[in-house]
Formats: sequence, C-alpha cells, structure tokens
Amino acid sequence: VVVVGAARAGRVVLGPERFDTLLRALDLVGPWLEVIEQTEGLPESALTQGNALALELRSCLSRAADRLPPDASLRSTPPSWAGALLDAPGSAAREVLDSGRPVCVVGYTPRADCFFSGEDPLRLAVETPSLLGLELHERGPWPPLSELDPFQCRLDLRLVSAASREDLKRHFEYVEDQVAMWPVAAGATAVPAVSSGGADARAALERLLALQLEVLSTPTETALREGRLAAVVRALESALAFAGDAARSVELATGTLQCAADGSDEPVRALLASWLRVPAEAAGPGPSSGAPTPAGAPAARMLRVDQRRIDELLDLSGELLVAKNGLSYLARRADQEGKGGLAAEIRERHAGLHRIAESIQSSVMRIRMLPVSVAFQRFPRLVRDVSRQVGKEVALDLAGEDVEADKDIIDRLGDPLVHIVRNALDHGCERPDERAVAGKPAQARIALRASREGGKLVVEVVDDGRGIDPAAVRRKAVQKGLLAEADAAALSDQAAIDLVFAPGFSTAEQVTELSGRGVGMDVVLRAVQALAGQVTVRSEKGRGTHVRLALPMTMAVSRVLTIRLGSETLAVPVETVLEALRVPRQRIRRALDGEILDWRGRVLPVLGLAGLLKMRSGAAVREEEPVLVVRRGGEEVGLRVDGFENDVDVVMKPLPGFLASHPALLGSAILGDGRVLLVLNVQAVVRC
Repeated sequence: VVVVGAARAGRVVLGPERFDTLLRALDLVGPWLEVIEQTEGLPESALTQGNALALELRSCLSRAADRLPPDASLRSTPPSWAGALLDAPGSAAREVLDSGRPVCVVGYTPRADCFFSGEDPLRLAVETPSLLGLELHERGPWPPLSELDPFQCRLDLRLVSAASREDLKRHFEYVEDQVAMWPVAAGATAVPAVSSGGADARAALERLLALQLEVLSTPTETALREGRLAAVVRALESALAFAGDAARSVELATGTLQCAADGSDEPVRALLASWLRVPAEAAGPGPSSGAPTPAGAPAARMLRVDQRRIDELLDLSGELLVAKNGLSYLARRADQEGKGGLAAEIRERHAGLHRIAESIQSSVMRIRMLPVSVAFQRFPRLVRDVSRQVGKEVALDLAGEDVEADKDIIDRLGDPLVHIVRNALDHGCERPDERAVAGKPAQARIALRASREGGKLVVEVVDDGRGIDPAAVRRKAVQKGLLAEADAAALSDQAAIDLVFAPGFSTAEQVTELSGRGVGMDVVLRAVQALAGQVTVRSEKGRGTHVRLALPMTMAVSRVLTIRLGSETLAVPVETVLEALRVPRQRIRRALDGEILDWRGRVLPVLGLAGLLKMRSGAAVREEEPVLVVRRGGEEVGLRVDGFENDVDVVMKPLPGFLASHPALLGSAILGDGRVLLVLNVQAVVRC
C-alpha cells in the first residue's frame, strides 16, 4: 500500500521489475487468505516469504529516498499538546532533552477503518523505537454503547521518542499518511507551542474552515480548480498549524494526496464538511460531483443472498415452466376429444400462467446476471506475464466489460478465452524486431471485446499479429496424417484455417510451456459447443486473426425447436438454427456422393440427420422435405429431418453417466406431457 501510494504521489516510479515484486506479493497474499479462512492461521512459510518481499518493497522506497521532496510529515512547530507530554512529572523525555539529546514528537491519527487493513495502531505505537512517552486521546464524544461500532478506531495516539527521524520513518512507513512528526532540539527548556487562544481562536478557526468550504463549493471553470484547491490547502495548513491541530493536519495531507490521485477537489471538500459537521450534500454540489439524487427518491437497497438460494429459486421456476407447458398438451387432448370449450378455457389459463412464468424467469435471470468484466479481469495480468515470458511487447484493449450474461456462461467462458489469448500471444503476436521488419509498431495489440447481438453474447479476440498461413496449415495437416495431400490442396483457405479446430492439431514447431502440445482450439471448440455456442476464426496472413464466440445469454432456460426422427422426438437450440424449411423433394438434387439444395441463390449441402446419428429415419419418400439450415464452421449446411413440431421453453439439465461426455448431446429436458427430451449439439453433429 505504501509503495503504491508513493507511486500515485509521484515519489516512486514503478518500472516492470517493481511491478513484478508487487504482483508476487499479491500472488502470495491470495493463498494466505484461503489458508486463514480454512485454518484461522498463516502457513509456516508466510513469515519467511513475507519478510523477503517486504525487504524488496522497502528497497523500492529507499532507492527513491534521495529524489523525494522534504518529508511532509516533519513539521517545524510542535502542537500545543506536546508541552504537556514532554514536561509531565517524571518525564523521560525531559531527562533526554536535559542530557543534550534531541527528541521527536509524533502524532499518529489512525484511519477509522484501519483494523480492516490489518493495522494495530496501539501495538505499532508501543513498539516505537526509543519510546519515551505515550498518550491516548479520544477523537470525539463516544456514542451510546448500543450504537458503538467496535471495529472503528476512535483514538489518536501521541508519543515522544529519542529515535532518529530515519528510524521513525522506517517504523511508521506503512502508515506514513497518518503520522506527523515535530523535532524538539536538545536542551530545550520549553517546547515552542502555540495555544489555541481559547474559545475565540477556536471560533475563528471554524469560520475560516467554513469560508474555505464555501470557496470550494462555488462553481468555477475546470481550468481554475487546481489553482483554487492549492490556495485553499495552503490556507488550511497555516490555520491548523497555528491552532496546533495535528490530527486535522494529517487528515488534510491525506485528503490532498487523494485529490491529486482522483483529479478532483471532492476529498478536501468532504473533509471540510465532516469537520464542520455539515452533510456533504448541504455543502454544495461541488465542481466534480454527479447529478444529485432527486428529492424523496428512495435510496438503493442491497441484499446479499447465498447463490444456492438463487439456484433453488431457478429450479422452482423451471418446474413452473414444465407445469405451464403441460397445459398446452392438455388443451390438445381436449380438442381431440371434442371438448372445444374446455380447450379454449385451458388455453386462456395457459396464456395467463405463461405471462407469470416469464416474469418470474426474467426476474430470476436478472439476479443471476454478471458483467463480462468478471471473466475479463484475469487477462491484463495474463497478457503482461506471458508477453514478458516470450519477450514480446503486447498491449491489451478491453471493451464491452459492462455487457451482462448469466453466471453459468460467465464462469465457463474464462477457460476458452485463456486458450485463445495464449494462442494470440504465442502464435500471433511477433517480437519487436519481427514487427519492425514487417513495418508494424513494436508493440502488438490484442483486443478483447464483448457485445450483445440479439439474444446472443458475442465475445471477440482480435490481434494484429502474423495471422494464420493456410499453406502452413495444409502442410501440417498432411504431416500429421489428418488429410491426404490431394485433399489438402483442394481445401479453400477458410477451410484450411478451420483445421485448427481438429483434435491434436498444432502449427507450433517446438513444444514449449505455452504451445506445441496439440491442446488448444479443439478444447475451445468443445467448450463453446457445450454451451450451445459457435466459434469462428477469420485470419489474414501478416495482418492478424479474429476469433469470434457466439454464446447464449443463459443456459438455465433454453428455447428449443422440437423435431422428429423416426419415432423419436429430439430438440435443437433455436439459436443454432438459421432457418427451418419445407422444401419440395425435386429441389434437393444428387451431386457426387451427396445432396445439394439451391438456398437463396447459394449451393447448400444437405445431410441426413438420422444418418449422422445412426438412427432409423421415417418415411422414405415425402413430397416436402423438412430441412434445418445450420452453420458449420464458415459455411451453412442443411440437415434433413422427418418433421418439425414446435418451439418451446425448457429447463435443460446435464446428462448423467457416460452420456455426460457425449459430444452430440447438450442435455435433457422434461416436456409438458412428461416425456424426456434430448437436446442435440448440432455443431458437433455436423462436424462428425
């Protein structure tokens, strides 16, 4: 915290090596927190590892010490309370001064929430080197016991020490923003202190604080705010030094640093309002504040709920969905039995229940929605570490982090994206010397962006690297025995690029920690297909690669199209179907070993879904053939089925046992009439 604070204040420059040290510290703290949660204690190695890293972090500060401005915590005029601390009867500090040695008075004002940062103010004060005296002072009137927050620090610590300034700075370095120091020369017979001047002086100080608050609350041009804040801070520093108010001086220094970090005067304005006990809203809008809350508008209320309870609610909404779907089957039976009036009444009740069920589902799904930033947050670190490992300069651009999708989708999106980004870093992005030869900037760029297109979540990974060479892919496919040389030569460039999805395929010449093991894009394909999504790759040699994932917004409730294959009823996710056609039999023609269809002016290959699934088909000859148009890689394919039924909302459940890993199946669902419905993974089926 101290190193980062010093960097924000401009006192330390954090280069790559210092960032490495800070990141190693974060990597240590994460597992420690897990151990503390499980065992209520730190691991045995924590002390050794922590001390080693602490020394490295301290060296960052010590190497920058020669460039630091004079210590802002060292004040020239001791506060009014220092005299009583130094000249108390039997004071050890007085003995030291009389012996010809200097001392230093220290005012330590811990933050109210310091305990949550792992700080122990009293222990830190007691362990001060060469401590000569210590007093505790309450920060203000104590609230009633029923309103007392035991986790809020309400004490200030005042102490005097014979240690050197350097030793004291080192001791308090992790709380330097909360500490002020005043030197007292050797042999001093009285401490130069300024009295507050009684009630009149205190009233004058309060008027000055109010005046400075009024100055900051007056609207002004953006260009003038920085200078105005500097003038207010100088006036406040002088007034608080005259009054000997060490606690407020430290708070002002902290607020000023926060203003510099935020580029706003709001921290100092809020500080003045708290000193004067004025609500921040009553202190004026402030130049940088947002739109005010409308009068009488209710404040947002947050409630933390265990995820298991949300999942239980989702399961109940799924049961309601199944029950609602059952009414449509009941209405159909009533029609078949000649009870038209009863069927109409059932349909009316079904419509009302449908509206209620959809509202409940929508509400539950909104609760489960998470921003894509949850999946994206790991990638700045990943790109930094891997790019340094492979000796490349890579910048990461993130966009669309506020796009939301269901928690299940966000949780399962991370691993495919890691594979894609690592591929971009290792295979796509070139080294600076290679990019210079190609006329590119030394720093490569990877863009990771999310968007919402219709009912789909679209995530794209784009790099400006070397791209995929279709000729190299063809050669590699022949070497690995995936294709015959003639078949490889007949492939289009896009079809050759699609070979990267073949299991075990890799263009890497050497096996490294990052690549060459044959595990990569086929894993991505299977993971995305398991989510009923699609993945496509577009690439241009020398220009870069674009990987696009299209995923459903939720896996909890899915809309599927039910189809017939022989005597079986199956389903496919609606989002995987481009079009459902009823085609006259004569329009489907034989070509070589397959069938084709003229679809919107394009030649569409037609495959029999029953044959792909090794199932028995229905009628051999039909006047009209039901055909589903789906996408396979970069092209469209027609799937001939025995019939369409209807589209319905279902709650899809994972399959048990050996069926769970079957690539052709996404899951199962219960229809309204009680039948079990298998949901097909169309993308996997058409690649068989």
